[in-house]
Amino acid sequence: PDLYNHSEMNETRELISIALGKLSDKERIAILLFEIEGFSIEEITELQNEKSQSAVKSRLSRARNKLKDIILKLEMDFERADNFVLSKDNEIIY
Repeated sequence: PDLYNHSEMNETRELISIALGKLSDKERIAILLFEIEGFSIEEITELQNEKSQSAVKSRLSRARNKLKDIILKLEMDFERADNFVLSKDNEIIY
């Protein structure tokens, strides 16, 4: 069971890493600052030199939706591929 969980966690990390890599720099940074590092919307607004907090809120919302779509597509691709190799730029090669 521990080996299975470890393998599943590695796959999940890889999937998230690939998905984050497909976001724009501003989207990726905003998501990581907010969701992982715990920065507030106000702090991210200042760090990203935005004029309004609504710009950051919109960016986070768009980034979350993009991540969801990317992850769902990657999961479907992974399920369809029995054997796949990731190239250096995280593209799936069959």
